[in-house]
Amino acid sequence: MKSLKFLPFLVICSIVLVGCSFSNVTTSRQNMTVKIYNITGQDIKNLVVDNQPVGDLAKDSATAKLGFHSIMYDSGYLYPTLSGYIAGFELKNHNWSWCGSERQARTEGKLELDLGITHNDGQAYLYLSEHQ
Repeated sequence: MKSLKFLPFLVICSIVLVGCSFSNVTTSRQNMTVKIYNITGQDIKNLVVDNQPVGDLAKDSATAKLGFHSIMYDSGYLYPTLSGYIAGFELKNHNWSWCGSERQARTEGKLELDLGITHNDGQAYLYLSEHQ
C-alpha cells in the first residue's frame, strides 16, 4: 500500500523533469529572410553577418534570400557584427556604440540591406543599411 501512495509523487516528478528538459531546447527555425546587396564596388570573400556565414559576394551583386535567426539593432539602427575580406584585407564593422541598453535582436520579417564601406579615423569598416 505504501508504494501506491508514492506513485503519484513519482509521476509528478517525472512530468516536471521532462518539462524542464525541454525548456532549454532551441529551435533552428529562421523567421527572417535577408537579402544583401554588395555596394562596396569590390568583391568580398568569406562574408559573415551576425555570426552567420554568408560566403563570397561579388561586387555589384546580391545574395539570394537568406534565412537568419536574428539581426542586431541598436537604438533603432542596424548594428550587426560584420567581417569579410576585400583584396586580402579583413574588414569588420565599426563599433560606434559601447552602451548595450538599447540593443535588440530583430527575429522576424524580411530585410533587404546594402553592404558598404565607410571610413573613420583612417580605417575602413563594413556597414549594413536599408536597401535603397
